[in-house]
Order: sequence, then structure tokens, then C-alpha cells
Amino acid sequence: MNWKEIIAQPLLILTLLLAAVLPLSQPLIPLVIVLLLAFYSWKGHWKFSWDLVRSSPEILALLGFYVYNVLGLIGTENYSKGFIHLEIKLSLFLLPWLIFARSDLNLSKKKLINQTFIGACLIYCIWLLGRSTFIYITKGQNEFSYELFSNGFHPSYLAMYLLLAIRLCYAEIQSIQTKLIIPYLLIIAVFVSCIVLLSSKINLFLLVFSFLYFFVEGFIRAKRKTYWIYTAAAFIGIIAVSVFYNPSISERAERSFQVFSNLNTVDKSDTESNAARILIWQSAWTLMKEHPMGVGVGDVNIELENQYRLDGFTGIESKKLNAHNQFLQTGVALGFPGLISLLLLFILPIISRNKRQSGILMYFLVICFVNALVEGILETQKGVVFFGFFYCLLLKEDERI
Repeated sequence: MNWKEIIAQPLLILTLLLAAVLPLSQPLIPLVIVLLLAFYSWKGHWKFSWDLVRSSPEILALLGFYVYNVLGLIGTENYSKGFIHLEIKLSLFLLPWLIFARSDLNLSKKKLINQTFIGACLIYCIWLLGRSTFIYITKGQNEFSYELFSNGFHPSYLAMYLLLAIRLCYAEIQSIQTKLIIPYLLIIAVFVSCIVLLSSKINLFLLVFSFLYFFVEGFIRAKRKTYWIYTAAAFIGIIAVSVFYNPSISERAERSFQVFSNLNTVDKSDTESNAARILIWQSAWTLMKEHPMGVGVGDVNIELENQYRLDGFTGIESKKLNAHNQFLQTGVALGFPGLISLLLLFILPIISRNKRQSGILMYFLVICFVNALVEGILETQKGVVFFGFFYCLLLKEDERI
């Protein structure tokens, strides 16, 4: 075994570690990426990597999106915030080289990476369920919902991780022997339970949509249809039990319905999540129309806060909230050209992949796109690394799942 073959193994180990720390330990992510970069640089093959990168319009679009963010420093007044913005998004520039442009990541190794991510998500879910159960038994406190349950992990981001993990489990079910299906169905049950308890409304919608799609497709393909009937019954049972024992889930859904059915009467001082988003989006759209080329990546949040003040939205101004919509956030910062560069990340895989497109990739794009409508998923490390990592991994040419 030559030195290039030897060094390929540390790269794989670090990639598996990155897949694991995504849900388990966010503070370790920068360290793992730095180590990956060091080993990748030592390995070399830059010409091969560039040839691979430039052959993919999707990866070029991802790199171009980051470069356009760098150009967003031009004209900005707050350079310190601008550099922080670029630091958060740096993974979007590094991961195409560290993941997509790798020659060692064949199909079997990518399956191992997916399984590692599933395992890490399962460990984290079991820990959350155990923690909330312990608190309930010892203190009598109900921490089985939303931020209390997620314990510092943003509920929407964690639910987004678990949705992808469910899709990866479904891919495993499609490729394994019948006797091994039950363990994966049990894992999916754990993930479904946690998504329901996290009470992220947009991801609950995606969960129901996903279940309907997986059930119909799986039921049609399956030779033994009883597994899918039991799965459907378990899914409905989990949701029913969760809503019955945790009324806050139904209360959040009811508040959403009330806000969206009375859009013209939203209180300008309201900070409830749904009402706040309506007000934020109004201010962000106003800024986009006034600054079609953007206000600059360093000034975007400052300009949003100023617009909240001008619009009289005192509640969201006091909380200093961002646009809570990645497309509007990017549009305010980089203008309509920046918005187009972001949209290309979702459009190009659909256009260029055609019949070769991966079912997992398309599902991943859907959950990210929908979450980006209500969250700034590329404004935090949790969202940036998750998106960049799986975007590059699932775009690998030999993806066939």
C-alpha cells in the first residue's frame, strides 16, 4: 500500500467523524473540517479535483454563491460583521473540494457515511428522550416539547436532520434483506417521535408529506405489504399519542392557523413566531425593492433592524431578528443577483441531473428549500455545514440510491 492509499483512510475517518458530529457535537465541526483540509492538502491531486469540480455546474454554482458573498463586502460599512458572515459560510467553499472532489469516495463508502449520520442522529435522539424522561420522573417537569426537548439545538434544524435521516433509512430498507427491515423501521419510529416532539411546524408538514410518499411507494413495491401496514399504524399512533400527551403541539398549530387566517390584523408589536415572520418578511421585501443590488453582507441585519423601526415593528426590532427566510435574507444582502445565485443551487440539480438524479438528493433539496422559506438556514453553522456536506456528497457522480 503506497502513501496515497494510506492517507485515504484518515480522510474517510474524518469524513465519518464530520457526519457524526453534525448532530452530536457542533463545536467540533470546525476542528474536523480543518483536519480534513490539512489531510486533503497533503494528499494533493489538485488538478484532478479541479477537473472534477468544473465538470459539475451544481458545484460551480455553490462555489460561485460563496464568491458572490465575498463580493458582497464591496460597499458594506460593517466589515467585522461581513467577515463573520463569510466565516460562517466558508464551508460552502471548502466542502466541494473536501467531499465532492474526492477520488476515494465510492458508493460503499458513501453508504457508510450515510449510516454514520443515521447512527449519530439515533444516539442524539435516544439521549434527548432519556433526558426528558429522567427530568419528568425526578422533577415532574414536562420537557417533551419544542426547545425544552431539543436542549439547545434549534428544533427546526434538528427536525431537518432527522427528516434526511429517515430518507436515508428508507434507502437502506430498499436495498437490504427483508429480515433486516424491522430494525430500520424502529429507528424511523424513534426519529418520527422526536420530530413530533420538536414541534417544528414546517417539518411536521414535511414529515406527513414524506410519510405519504414513502408509504405509497413502499406499499406498491413491497412483496410483503404487512410491514407497511404496521408502519402506517405505528406512524398514526405516534402522532396521536404525542398530541394527546403534549397539548403544546396542537396549540402551536392552532396559533399558526389563527395568524395566517388574519394576516391583515397582525399586531405590529407581536413577537409570536408566526406573526413575527409575517412582519419580518414585509420589511425584508421593502428593503429588497429599495436596494435591488443588496445592502452588503455586513450591513444586512443592521438594515433590517432599521427597517423594523421605520415600519413600527417594535417587537421584532427588540429581538434583532434576521429575515427568517434564507431567500429574503440573501436578497437583502446581495440583491436580486444574489437571490438568483442561491436559487440556482436548487434549480441546477433538477435541470442537469434529469434521469440520473438521486431520489435522496431531490428529497434533500426539498426539505432544505422548504425550511429556507421560514429559516435562515445558511446563516448558522448548523445549517451551512449540513447543507454543504450533503449537497456535495449526494452530487457525487456514482450516486445511484
